[in-house]
Amino acid sequence: MSAKKHAWTGPGAIEDADQAEARKGTAAANPVLSLSPQSQASMRRAAESNGSADHRSPAQIEAEIEYTRDRLAVTLDELTERLTPRAMMRRTNAKARGAFVTPQGGVRKDRAAIVAGSFVTVVSGVVALRLLRRR
Repeated sequence: MSAKKHAWTGPGAIEDADQAEARKGTAAANPVLSLSPQSQASMRRAAESNGSADHRSPAQIEAEIEYTRDRLAVTLDELTERLTPRAMMRRTNAKARGAFVTPQGGVRKDRAAIVAGSFVTVVSGVVALRLLRRR
């Protein structure tokens, strides 16, 4: 078995998804989207509705458009990375392993027993239904 495969399947502490993203240096450590109570755009709209004119120069408007365009590109890149099948599988795997592995790396026997019992119950139910349908 390769070292990479062994590290993936071996018991050990499960790394929190946020810590993993921060460790990789992705935008999860520095989110691009921030919701402020009153953004510049909402303040500008409020000023326009009051009848005051916008006194920005064309260069300022172009600079703001470029800044917004750059932020949008970074946000789309971040969303694209987060929604890749590999990233989604990695997060799901970490959550599933976290449910059955203790922080020290041991198996949570009580949870494993519940899942095993549920599996046996479902399989027994399917077998019983097939036997009843044959009659």
